[in-house]
Amino acid sequence: MTLKVSIRDVGDVRILELDGRLVLGDDSKSFRERVKILVQAGKKKIVLNLSNLSYIDSSGIAVLCRILHKGLRSRTRRHRRLSHRGD
Repeated sequence: MTLKVSIRDVGDVRILELDGRLVLGDDSKSFRERVKILVQAGKKKIVLNLSNLSYIDSSGIAVLCRILHKGLRSRTRRHRRLSHRGD
């Protein structure tokens, strides 16, 4: 199964719903680029919903860490939320 990303807005919050597998490859690169474009477009409140991910490999974790690290370096982004189901 590949990674699917659905995007929706709730107020001024952009929610990215991830479904499938976040693993090494084009899907994870595409996801990272989508987040980068959102940030460059001025989106300050971005929520990543990981509850529908079936698998994350080490490169997927690296993508999430890069997103979080860049968020910490930017003073303009106040909200960084990562969630995963508690199986």
